[in-house]
Amino acid sequence: MPQVKIITDSAAELSPEVAAALGVTVLPLTIQLGAKS
Repeated sequence: MPQVKIITDSAAELSPEVAAALGVTVLPLTIQLGAKS
């Protein structure tokens, strides 16, 4: 049976403790406007 992993981006504002408790992987979200990020 395939395994499923739940992921979200950092805009979800989950604390590291909550993400770890729920088994959620948080990926960084970077917004780039011109030369600024």
